[in-house]
Amino acid sequence: MFRLHRRAGHFQQYPDALAMSAYGEFRSPFDKDPEDHRMVFYGMRYIIETHLLRRWTEDDLTRAKAFFGTHGVNPLGQSIAFPFPLELMEKIVREHDGYFPVTIQALPVRDVSLVV
Repeated sequence: MFRLHRRAGHFQQYPDALAMSAYGEFRSPFDKDPEDHRMVFYGMRYIIETHLLRRWTEDDLTRAKAFFGTHGVNPLGQSIAFPFPLELMEKIVREHDGYFPVTIQALPVRDVSLVV
């Protein structure tokens, strides 16, 4: 949980949604070849195993609230609470036994596809 603290405030940047697309990073083609239109799918396993398959508990939320409560800084350099979606996480713990209620549809890891 603590490794992703710089992304904890992302929930404030997006409107409420019933569906969401996955995050992606786009890089230049291999060896700057303008004819290289390949896309390699990777990186989901870590997120799934580390965050989605683990059961969050009230204790995790208490620790996260304490952690994020001390990790923000305002424009004057003063410590403030860092944004954390506590209400959403409490709902996940309460209504979904601590597991994220998501369905994942993805390409196989290391799958190479052509982007045309």
